[in-house]
Amino acid sequence: MSPRPLSAILQDTSFTLIQGNPEVPVTHLSYDSREIQPGTLFFAIPGIHTDGHGYIDKAILGGAGSIVMSKPPNESILDLAQKNAATLVLVSDSRLALAWAARQWYEKPDAKLALIGVTGTDGKSSTVWYIQQLLTLLNFRSGFISTVSMQTGSETRDNSLRQSTPEAPQIFSLLHSMVQGEKTHGVIESTSHGLSNKTGRLAAISFQTGVFTNISHEHLEFHGSFEQYLSDKANLFRKLKPGSHGEMPVGVINGQSPHAYYLTNAAIESGSNPLLYYYGVEGKIPQENANLPLYLLAKDIELQADGSQFTLILKPNSNETTEYSVRASIPGSFTVENIMAAVLGVHGLTGLEVSQILPFVPQIMGVKGRMRLVQAGQPFTVIVDYAHTPGSFEIVFPMFKQGTRGRLIGVFGSAGERDVEKRTIQGKIAGNFSDVLIITNEDPRLEDPQIIIDQIIQGIQNTACRVYSIIDRRQAIRQALELAEPGDTVVLLGKGHEQSIILNSGKIPWDEETVAYEELKAMGFPGSLHEDSNNTQA
Repeated sequence: MSPRPLSAILQDTSFTLIQGNPEVPVTHLSYDSREIQPGTLFFAIPGIHTDGHGYIDKAILGGAGSIVMSKPPNESILDLAQKNAATLVLVSDSRLALAWAARQWYEKPDAKLALIGVTGTDGKSSTVWYIQQLLTLLNFRSGFISTVSMQTGSETRDNSLRQSTPEAPQIFSLLHSMVQGEKTHGVIESTSHGLSNKTGRLAAISFQTGVFTNISHEHLEFHGSFEQYLSDKANLFRKLKPGSHGEMPVGVINGQSPHAYYLTNAAIESGSNPLLYYYGVEGKIPQENANLPLYLLAKDIELQADGSQFTLILKPNSNETTEYSVRASIPGSFTVENIMAAVLGVHGLTGLEVSQILPFVPQIMGVKGRMRLVQAGQPFTVIVDYAHTPGSFEIVFPMFKQGTRGRLIGVFGSAGERDVEKRTIQGKIAGNFSDVLIITNEDPRLEDPQIIIDQIIQGIQNTACRVYSIIDRRQAIRQALELAEPGDTVVLLGKGHEQSIILNSGKIPWDEETVAYEELKAMGFPGSLHEDSNNTQA
């Protein structure tokens, strides 16, 4: 990007000039003092473990020409800035200032794209991926950003950031790359962290279309309460705006959620008078949502090992109903919900009729790490899935139990330095449906992994379920596979697509599917490693 004056970069932010020159040229944005170069505009932002205000002196000495801060500087910083000709600027919230500055720096790429955001506790990455595929199949030039992967140009690549929603400069850099790659549409996985005003990652982006999949107990260590978690999710709908060419803003909401009306009110708060589309599965709409004007209703769902067959009713509450028979090549009852969300998202974003979109649904492929069958010639079923929340456990465990001829054997853990309360809930749900559970590491981080495992086990109330505690995840998977007998189903949950396990000593490489194939091969099964694995050794 070309150098521009500080005042131009901060034109969307109210700021107070403490000292220096507001027209100082900016050559680079950073919130990391280790990335400083001459002409950098450094943002001192508070983090979970450290505060950027403690690194202002390092930034100045490193050559930063200007500093944005939300805490008044002390005398030593004032003197250091003066000696090094660094401009100091005070704002009320340096994270929000970073978001708006990033938008200016990257030349407002969000205004040049039709953007759709997808939020929810579960199903976000899958729904983003389905939307991206549908847009591509329908000949729209689309890019996307998700937990699993991203595409800004011609190729899809893994998301190595370990952040579903990256920091604002990274988001705008990726959107800028989409514009440079002549994309017209963009799909963004919008997490509660990204939508929260605490981080401001998505604060400067307006969306033409918002999609809400569901919400359950998750990330309360960050949000503080479920109410705040829900409110942060709803920020996506509060941000809905017309498209760059006046296209109507659209909200797509799961009508099965008891919070559907809350999301509706959030969309109304946007002031943009958005169109609202609701969807759901027959028999799963709660009584309090009985009067919602559903746009799509799924019924007669037939779940199969290699996919699902179902009927979709368009406008089921009207006199103009139309029925469509739909085939999806991805297993799982929740896949039907995610497909409806994706179809309505594309309908809202592009204006195409649902009847024009549905013929492409059979071509949609699943996401890496989501409901992936591991097939190496073994006489039992092995499935890798990312399910790691109580809400997702409530969906997948009954489905796994129903689909197995023999025993259900589960392997999972729970993340360290994250929501503690969900651990016993996970144990209770899994225990109610499983015959054997092996509780292991997920990402313990700096927590004692055995304590996490013990907390999960405390929630297991089904005394008929055999429970093992094995910290090493590879050993846990090996144990599960060795216990499996013909007709059993082994489910490996929580890691999915992720490429590392975070221990107190740092990250170790990890690929769940690869590990499963390696352990099956060691047991003598002839199947080779799956083709799309990166074959990472763990």
